[in-house]
Amino acid sequence: MTQEPATPATAIDVFVAYITQALIAECGEKHRRKIERCIEKKHAAILADLTQVYFSWARHSWFASNPDIKIMRSKAMEVAWGRIQIDGKQYWLNALLSRYLFTTLHEGSKARKTVSAVQFTKPIVVNAIHEYVGQQKAVPLPAAKVVEDDKLKYSVTAINLPSLRHYMADLIRQLSTKSYVAAFEKHLVRKILSDEDAMDRIVADKRHKLEHNLYYASAIANSVNDKGELWQEANESAAGRTYLKGINLQSASKEVRHAALGYSVVYDLRCGALGVMAALANFFSDGEWKFHAIKDYIKNRKEIRQAITRSIYVEAKSYTNIEDFYGYYKVKDAFTAIGFGARKTVGGSWINEAGKWKTSSLKEILGNHVEAFLSHRLAKDIIAEYELAAKVVLAAYKLNDEFRDYLNENSRFDPAMTSKQLLAHVYQHFESVILDQFVGGAAQQGATLLLPLHDGAYFNRAVDHRSIWWMMRLPFIWDKLFIQFERTEYVSQTVKDTCQQKVSEHKAFMRLQEKAVVDYASRYASACEV
Repeated sequence: MTQEPATPATAIDVFVAYITQALIAECGEKHRRKIERCIEKKHAAILADLTQVYFSWARHSWFASNPDIKIMRSKAMEVAWGRIQIDGKQYWLNALLSRYLFTTLHEGSKARKTVSAVQFTKPIVVNAIHEYVGQQKAVPLPAAKVVEDDKLKYSVTAINLPSLRHYMADLIRQLSTKSYVAAFEKHLVRKILSDEDAMDRIVADKRHKLEHNLYYASAIANSVNDKGELWQEANESAAGRTYLKGINLQSASKEVRHAALGYSVVYDLRCGALGVMAALANFFSDGEWKFHAIKDYIKNRKEIRQAITRSIYVEAKSYTNIEDFYGYYKVKDAFTAIGFGARKTVGGSWINEAGKWKTSSLKEILGNHVEAFLSHRLAKDIIAEYELAAKVVLAAYKLNDEFRDYLNENSRFDPAMTSKQLLAHVYQHFESVILDQFVGGAAQQGATLLLPLHDGAYFNRAVDHRSIWWMMRLPFIWDKLFIQFERTEYVSQTVKDTCQQKVSEHKAFMRLQEKAVVDYASRYASACEV
């Protein structure tokens, strides 16, 4: 009699067997049956809680530098997991199992309402979490609907739920099958990347990004109201910027944002801080200072960032697309910080996405690569021009009554600000003026604002941004070539995948046609020989 092949154990089956054996080892073989019944009943609740802990790092910026560290509320799992009675005594399941599931790096206190920091080091647990998320088709999160309050200001965005769910399903597929690993194997095949540790870091970075995106996409889907809208609490900063709080599309990654919006067109202000400062300095110097390096950076920012990244990072050789490399974004962040006054060891100041002042030096951003960055010719020229522009703008604030009165009247100006905070305030005020005029011009062309950003805006359709730019009348700015917009169009994830599928089907059809032609030619040649 032929024996049927055994069904392969799923990741959750392996996880259940693992924690069952761990408890038996902890409590004794004589309690096997009781433990098996307990785990069979409780394993779904255990996985649900572990999943929320595993994805919780995304909401805690202070652990962003090490995404493997997860946040857990002290003893928050006790009720959900329950207890088990062993030899007449009651034991909390989470207390017995914790050391088999994760490593505790910091023990929180329930009395002090502090959180624990843990790290998942067992592949058995991580694989089960990914499989569980796949079965749920999202990260299981508590209800997060916004209760509208007349006293608060909101930014309301229509969410394309089919596109967002399609994107979430693709993330779950990548995490559960680990298909993202294959994308980096070519580096090993070509012997470009010989360092296995570097390969592991690349794969881990990709996994962290996918997990973060899945968490945030699930949070957005869970926060949408019955009309398909995401209500995001909006606060206006002293300079005029709009900051969204809680679960919002401003804080989401571009991939999640685009999936949530579906079809959209975004217009970004190119190199805003550098451009605005140079434009103001050009005005106050009566056009004497031209700032050619900054104009070149505004026009060719990606090429300049790529050139500097490849020059200062040896690891950049491993990447065909340099924008997949974290160092590219370090260089980008360095130029952002320069635009707000940062130097090698002196921090620049600006208001971040949370509406708080942030200070960071180039050393903090670039680490050991800061010297190579500062000595690069392109970076040196841009920094020198920005320093000149900053001095001119600061002098104008002190000496030009019209400029100073304008800022005091049109923004909530704090006299106690440092010079770097003053520069950031000036930039962010003029940035909001520029974007307000752009949004107004787009509305006149019939476009609907989907989402405001700090340096751009999403609309439901394309507009003639050149005509809007031409009609802008900006205070204290003559040369509008420093103020440039970049347009990018995005389609929904479902449309994108449908197009890719049609392309794949067409290629398969063409291969069949080519094979048919070759077969026919071969048969015709054989017939001729006869």
